[in-house]
Amino acid sequence: MGFFDYKFRLPDWKNEEYADCISGSSSYPENVGLEMIRQDKTDPSESCRYFTYRMTVKDILDEESVDFDRLLLDERDFDFWFEKYLKKLNALP
Repeated sequence: MGFFDYKFRLPDWKNEEYADCISGSSSYPENVGLEMIRQDKTDPSESCRYFTYRMTVKDILDEESVDFDRLLLDERDFDFWFEKYLKKLNALP
C-alpha cells in the first residue's frame, strides 16, 4: 500500500490502527479505556479515541476473523464495527 493511499484515502480509524499494528502498543491504559467504553463515557484526548479505534479493530481482526487487508478494503464505517464490538464487550461479565 503506497503512502498516498495509506495517508489520504483511509479513514482515521483505519490509519490509526495501522500505526498501532506497526508499533504493537497503545498509549492509553487498557483498563481505563475499556471501562470508559463500557460506561459510554468519553475522554476528549486523542489517545482515548485511538484506543477505541485500536480495540475495535482488534475485535474485527481477532473475533470477526477479518484479516487486515480485507479490513482495509471493507467499506463499512467505524460506527458499524464499534456497535458490534460494544455489544460483545457489554455482554462480558
